[in-house]
Amino acid sequence: MNRRNRAVRLRTLQRMAEKAETMGNTVLAKGLLEQAAKEVGNAYTNRRELSGPKGGPMQVRTLADFYGG
Repeated sequence: MNRRNRAVRLRTLQRMAEKAETMGNTVLAKGLLEQAAKEVGNAYTNRRELSGPKGGPMQVRTLADFYGG
């Protein structure tokens, strides 16, 4: 995800939340702030971290290992 795009989205969400709050729409403002928090917390990325037992490195096995080759 591009940092510049994230910054633009966050500024837009901030403006929208401020406007919603001044209009008295606290439910919308809350939702927009939650959206911004998810954006900052990388809730919308496809990144996955995998680990082995007890958080250690994963054991890498090839098909040759599996079939005894």
